[in-house]
Amino acid sequence: PAQQLAVALQRQVVIADLRGTHRQTLAEYMPGDRDGRVTPRESDDCYSTSGGRLLLAMLSRRERRPVIDQLGLPGATWPGLLTLRELHDELDRIRRAGVCYIGKTDTDTCSAVIPGASPTAVLGTYGPRHHDERALRRAVKAAAQAAAG
Repeated sequence: PAQQLAVALQRQVVIADLRGTHRQTLAEYMPGDRDGRVTPRESDDCYSTSGGRLLLAMLSRRERRPVIDQLGLPGATWPGLLTLRELHDELDRIRRAGVCYIGKTDTDTCSAVIPGASPTAVLGTYGPRHHDERALRRAVKAAAQAAAG
């Protein structure tokens, strides 16, 4: 499902989990590849990517606390969240949705939880700004569900 999504969207697709305060890429899929590359590596902190935000959101408030204590509030990385309560409320909203989207001027990133994965894992995509955010969310969520088998 991840490789098929990479081809369909012509974008990079990753599967990742949470390691401490960072999202860790477990596998990476590019549109021209036949198979994914298993390239475990740490990426940006949880606040910087849709996958990181979603992985943090999937933790209970109690489990999130040490991560947030270590990182502090997101500040400019995630504008609009000025208090711990606002951060928790936004993470709870993301958790309920099971999908997270971050759109920037030229690029966007979207991730969805892979149901039943243990430990919790997400499937996400990054690339040039997609023309239809809702369609991107649906495609990523469907691929994550398919990845669950």
